[in-house]
Amino acid sequence: MTDRTEKQNPKSPLARERFAEAAHSQMMEGNPLDAADKALFEMFDREGWSYDEREAYIIDLVSRESSPSAAE
Repeated sequence: MTDRTEKQNPKSPLARERFAEAAHSQMMEGNPLDAADKALFEMFDREGWSYDEREAYIIDLVSRESSPSAAE
């Protein structure tokens, strides 16, 4: 498996290490992952979502949460 392919495979050891580093960085910046965040990423892994699918889902989720109608 090439380095690029391994980075794109969410289940690869390299991808897991990068996730752990990102979660640690979030914690150091005062914005740690909460239980819902962790559950979301565990669901992505369990269901085999690609990075593109994850990105689209998160962008949609944030868009819905930040829209004016979501505050109602």
